[in-house]
Amino acid sequence: MPPPPPIPAKPAPPRLSDVPTPDGLFGPFGGAGVPDSVLGQLKALDEAYAKVSGDAKFWDELRDQLRTLVGRATPLHFAKGLTQHLRRKLPHGAGASLHLKREDLAHAGSCCATLAAGHVQLAARTGRRRIVTSTASGHLGVAVAAMAVRAGLACDVHIAAGDAARRPVATSHMRALGARVVEVDGDAGGLRLAIQSSLQAWEAAGEQAHVVLPATFGPHPHPMISRDLLSIIGRETKSQCLRQLGRLPDAVVAAGGEHGAVVGTFYDFVDDGSVRLIAVEAGGQGHVAGQHAAVLSHGGSGAIHGASTVVLLDETGNPATTGSIAAGLSHPGVGPELAHWREAKRVSAAAVGDEEAVRAAGTLAKAEGILCSLEAAHAVAEAMRVAAELKADQHVVATLCSRSIEVVGG
Repeated sequence: MPPPPPIPAKPAPPRLSDVPTPDGLFGPFGGAGVPDSVLGQLKALDEAYAKVSGDAKFWDELRDQLRTLVGRATPLHFAKGLTQHLRRKLPHGAGASLHLKREDLAHAGSCCATLAAGHVQLAARTGRRRIVTSTASGHLGVAVAAMAVRAGLACDVHIAAGDAARRPVATSHMRALGARVVEVDGDAGGLRLAIQSSLQAWEAAGEQAHVVLPATFGPHPHPMISRDLLSIIGRETKSQCLRQLGRLPDAVVAAGGEHGAVVGTFYDFVDDGSVRLIAVEAGGQGHVAGQHAAVLSHGGSGAIHGASTVVLLDETGNPATTGSIAAGLSHPGVGPELAHWREAKRVSAAAVGDEEAVRAAGTLAKAEGILCSLEAAHAVAEAMRVAAELKADQHVVATLCSRSIEVVGG
């Protein structure tokens, strides 16, 4: 009698990192919900990126630029002073070691330089003559303007008038780098309006322009392209942890919002189930609508900037007003990949209020001699909170997405 046929092996479950689908879906989120007039531009971008991303020369040139101009790899810094500050208030043997991924040391002062370098190189490869982007904190605007100079491309930066008024230094830097600053009617915290304005300008410009969206927002293929470019943050962090700590960290913390550090940091860790991933949002001044931007904590399914994702909605079902001391975090939506990770319970969300973020920035300055942005201070505050719950032989990494552009006092 012949032996029974072998039992077929159970197929391995799909990895969280194996996204998006060809249609641009991250689980139930993503896609391209845009007018037909824009679909052609998105398809052309998708095809161009598919061609370029398979070209080893493109990545070699980008790696060289990231090394010589942006300053990668950025260091993983053991925050000894901050760790000691934390442990002084805890019982003996409590309090994990705190480590900072120093994206604030990159060219132009943030991880946005990495995003900008890749997009500008892609634009130059595809014959675009103008770069269009949007910003609230000023970091992405300055980074894109700086990289556009290198490629000889014109640059338009869209920013809400209120944010421009609050960030005169950043605005002057953009202009000094040759960018045209387009002030959009809107109060401070107007990142959503600035993004909408940049998308409209890109649509009107057609084949002449390339748009760089903050973080991983927007219709497919924008979230995928930006994720691919920013994922170097997580790859470096993992390699540095293995080399410096001899192991993976117990928790990794990053702030959401404009910079894109949260997706860039987490992507290389999403398949490592032993590592906690905490996305930090703007708790603002309270839980009342309009006072915060805690999208993952309080939002629901919706659509914004041409993609389905998690959105803070008002009573009419439209994106709600947000509030935060950190303009780069004051946005009513998150990128579709982050929404997917939250839906899959791989990433947890934490909200840090305005006052707590300001205190964390002050503590970091006095303990480490580092001046960070208010966006980054949200991640520092949460990292300290997580570290306080762990033991002294454990490790927490926080991505310091950007340095302070403005003097905030204290």
